Amino acid sequence: MAGGKKATPAGYLKTYKTAVFKVHNPSHHKRAVMQHAMRNAHLLYTKMLKEFMPDKTELKRLGEIKTFDRKKELAALVKKISKRLKQHNYVAAGIRDGLLKDLEAQISSSAGLQDVQESVGSPTPTTLDPGSTLYQEALEDISTCTDLEEENFLRDEMARTAKAGQVRPIDYARFSNKSGFSLYQNPETKRVIALINIVTKNSRYRKQVTVKNLVSLKTGEFMGFSTKTGILLPLEFGHDFHKKRFIEEGEPMTAKLYHRKERNGKPCDDFELHVTFKYLVKKRPTYTWLGVDRGIYNLAAYSVNDEHGTIVDAGCIEGRTLRHVQRQLERRTADKQRRRGVVRGSKRQAHADEAVHVAANKIVEVAKKYDAHVVLENLKNLSATRFKTRIPGTRRGGFNKLLGRVQYEKLKNILEYKLRKEGFAKPILVRAAGTSITCPECGNWDKENRKKEQAADGDGFKMDEFVCTKCGHAADADENAARVIGLKGMWQRQLPKYTPGTTLAEDKKFDAFLRQHAEKRSRL
Repeated sequence: MAGGKKATPAGYLKTYKTAVFKVHNPSHHKRAVMQHAMRNAHLLYTKMLKEFMPDKTELKRLGEIKTFDRKKELAALVKKISKRLKQHNYVAAGIRDGLLKDLEAQISSSAGLQDVQESVGSPTPTTLDPGSTLYQEALEDISTCTDLEEENFLRDEMARTAKAGQVRPIDYARFSNKSGFSLYQNPETKRVIALINIVTKNSRYRKQVTVKNLVSLKTGEFMGFSTKTGILLPLEFGHDFHKKRFIEEGEPMTAKLYHRKERNGKPCDDFELHVTFKYLVKKRPTYTWLGVDRGIYNLAAYSVNDEHGTIVDAGCIEGRTLRHVQRQLERRTADKQRRRGVVRGSKRQAHADEAVHVAANKIVEVAKKYDAHVVLENLKNLSATRFKTRIPGTRRGGFNKLLGRVQYEKLKNILEYKLRKEGFAKPILVRAAGTSITCPECGNWDKENRKKEQAADGDGFKMDEFVCTKCGHAADADENAARVIGLKGMWQRQLPKYTPGTTLAEDKKFDAFLRQHAEKRSRL
């Protein structure tokens, strides 16, 4: 592996995607090695988290200070963790590197969530004790419980113990023959083989492993060496999926080793290697603006605007079907929980994932058709509403449950990597305030532009029409909001760099921008 980071060539973007490989029929020895290493890594992670994780007061302080100062303090903390990890020589060096990366991400995430969630507690890794006794005790207590508050508390206890016994994956932070993971292919059989460095030099599990006449999937060179700290794992892969989409197009960078005990609701005992590949994609020039409005009744609405603000294309991606399915599954899950305790809502998640991917694919398709830069609302404050602290012993309220169904952040995250894969830059995020009630023709911001009426079927409210109270402009409400979002992205890109303490001149504000472009369109 070449030292240092390679600079991205001019005119290209880096993008990443993860492939899941199942380990093919590992021997008893290899299973024992992987289980032993994963258990040790899990215990060490738990120990380091307890030793170095800031308490609630410190987390709150870190969340309130400036980003630069927070990064500086976290860097000093990570340096201490790194020194402490090196003392634990019963865990392989490559695994320690991955643990350091995980610990840094966990602490940084907990500190950063302070400005999103109302309260952030210290994360607690799952215990390796299966916890079946605690779970059964809580289940038996629920059957005789008559107090609602106590019953809710017992259900929370069951939820906490349901995942007990699940070991953390091993994270390999780099592609390396000596201290990380590496991928090879046999040029004769075409079989893909992974080498993972998983034991220490003094481990009782160490065993001589020889790599000979195998081609590195990173460098393309024939490799030949021996090691006592690694094991070779043949991987199962598909020719059309793994080989064409990952092995031939991407460069392996990092990996995670998982032990899966359940697949499609059925017990199993499989090991998987999740490998992240890097791609270099040529930058795609953009000439139009694609605003996307994420909603509830419509999963998303989009509007493509040209440089004059004229609509080139617009449409909606329906979300009522997903909402109906989610409600049905929620009712079934609630009924099962009343009868049997904790039930995982995997089907609801699967429906949501499929709907979000379909919506993201449609938006990317439109962006490609019109060479458009995607613009989204910044819904950070809405996420904060969803993650407000729930009082112990109470269930989630109706509005909070509704936000749980809405796939706002998931759609944003999936869109980011799908767009980048096609050579587009990240979506522009604009302030959400007023986008649904602003007129794109005259800049009028009025709640009456989008009136709320009771739906005919009694299912929520009807707000699908936009009629400006000032100029009379009428449009589909969601498509109009998407158009305003796109125009806001165009306006935001034209603004000079913001200087704290300054205010925009009247002719530079967004409503003035809308009126100016409306006048230009009228002269075309």
